Amino acid sequence: MISQINVAVIAVSVGLFFLGLLAGYFVNAYLSKQAERAALAMFPERNPLPVLRLARNGALLYANPGATELLRTIGLDAHDPLALLPADLQHRLDALWQSGAQQALWQYSIDEHELECQIHALTDLRLFHVYISDVSERKIAERNLVYQAYHDALTGLPNRRLFKEHVDQTLPTHDRGGMRAAILLLGLDRFKVIIDSLGHDVGDNLLRAVAGRVRRLLEECQHICNNASLYRFEADLFAIFIPGFASGQAPILMAEKILTALRNPFYVGGRELYVSCSAGISIYPLDGLDTLTLLKNADTAMNRAKQQGGNNFQCYTQDMNIRAAEWLTMENHLRHANQLDELHLYYQPQIDTRTGRVIGMEALLRWRHPDRGLIPPSDFIPLAEEAGIILPIGEWSLRAACRQNKVWMDQGLGSMTMAVNISARQFHQQDLPQLVADILAETGMPPGCLELEITESD
Repeated sequence: MISQINVAVIAVSVGLFFLGLLAGYFVNAYLSKQAERAALAMFPERNPLPVLRLARNGALLYANPGATELLRTIGLDAHDPLALLPADLQHRLDALWQSGAQQALWQYSIDEHELECQIHALTDLRLFHVYISDVSERKIAERNLVYQAYHDALTGLPNRRLFKEHVDQTLPTHDRGGMRAAILLLGLDRFKVIIDSLGHDVGDNLLRAVAGRVRRLLEECQHICNNASLYRFEADLFAIFIPGFASGQAPILMAEKILTALRNPFYVGGRELYVSCSAGISIYPLDGLDTLTLLKNADTAMNRAKQQGGNNFQCYTQDMNIRAAEWLTMENHLRHANQLDELHLYYQPQIDTRTGRVIGMEALLRWRHPDRGLIPPSDFIPLAEEAGIILPIGEWSLRAACRQNKVWMDQGLGSMTMAVNISARQFHQQDLPQLVADILAETGMPPGCLELEITESD
């Protein structure tokens, strides 16, 4: 009997224990849910951004402290949270409600502050929840990034990317309707010499000055080429796009005015600098129907202007592409001319007219082309400079001339002066003195017998 009572007591105790656990579980779940609801209820209060609750008719039901703070930042009445919303609020609310959409994103400005409003429609409760952000700084940063992507950092001019988009959008894709447009490509002459001589800071300031002068000229010449715009591509390369003109001579007249304006001196860093430019002109639709073709042809014409000594302009013609192809072929062949033993030095004697004695020699570089025969330096030195292969050619010429002069001296012809031409780019090499010293030591020619003559090309 006692044993049965003990069993019953134990069973009841166990049942009460599990009942207590079950009750504790539900109580704990209830308390957790209440805490979560309380935390959610506190979310708007603790949110630093404005949070509003609106009735269906746009009446304000609630505004958190963040709304008051933004009102003060903008300089509006801190007691009027609706001032943070667009002036046509009711129209927007009606449109959102009637559309059946659950949310919308509004962007608008208030007193030079750009705001972004995320609004949610709670149709079952006939309420709107509104979340507002001041995105002014973000918008400024975005605009700055776009500006940097489309403008040259040095001059502030539109860059090549914006040039292409502008021309692409301006040129008609189908019916040309008699439209005419022009591209002028401008390259400063001997700009690298200025950089090598005076440094990049002077070069940068000069480019800013050139950009400013050409831009002012375009503003003054709107009667010639209306809406002409200036761009800087890179280094000393500028472009002008003329979207339309009445007279066929307008691009030529503009090029002439630019060349004339650039002949006046520039004053940069206390220095008086003179520059000139070479310009190439291509005309739409005569010289191309798209941006890339027009730009390529303007570049071809500009290079022809440089080849003719610079400080002039050239209009594109069909035969220029043929000449450009020949120039490229010639450049590729010139790169291997030294290895193929096609470069030769000819020596012109310098004679003392009183005694008739040979007192020196001038080394004259010639290129014996397998197809074109003997080519004078005036035809290939500018090409070598532009292609960046003038330095090894100049070093070879200097070494070969010194070696030959030493051979003649050893043969008993006496001390003769050897004059060797070097290009301006070779002259600006920092290691030129050391190179000359090494060649003299290598060949054994006395330093006093060497004369260096600088031949500057464009």
